[in-house]
Amino acid sequence: MYKAKQLHSKRTELFIYAAWSEIASPMPRASCRGMTNPKRNRKDRVMPTKTYFESEPDGISLEHLVDRTLLRLRVNPALSGFRYLSYILVEVIQGRATTELITKDLYPKTAKHFDTRSARVERSIRTAVANSWRNGGRNELDQMAGYHLVKRPTNSEFINLAAIYIRYTQEG
Repeated sequence: MYKAKQLHSKRTELFIYAAWSEIASPMPRASCRGMTNPKRNRKDRVMPTKTYFESEPDGISLEHLVDRTLLRLRVNPALSGFRYLSYILVEVIQGRATTELITKDLYPKTAKHFDTRSARVERSIRTAVANSWRNGGRNELDQMAGYHLVKRPTNSEFINLAAIYIRYTQEG
């Protein structure tokens, strides 16, 4: 039989599920690391993955072109911001959304698609743009913009720049 045992720390409250015999003796703090409350553990959520279909005449789908552009900009594909940026860029390029209402329209729509909150989408994209800027994507952004960027672009500037570039490369 298992019973929940609460340990209080200065900032957080940990729930540890232990056998009834272990409840009598307190667990050392070092053995509590990495244990979380199963109700709060979000690692079991699966983010939707993309499949690429050979639907385009030249064999390259829009999603594949967007991902190649993000990789060229040195956005790390391990970041959740990569998936969010990819989804948003496809929406903007296909004309289903505009970047004028990014916080009112795009972030909530993306959050709903990925089953998360719009604040997390915004923060993840900001982190992805910052990592791209730090990891050498600055030169690629300069080439895409056609002029030298002095400071890191905002989320909407980054999305606009990438969307315009992808539209032009898709046309010809």
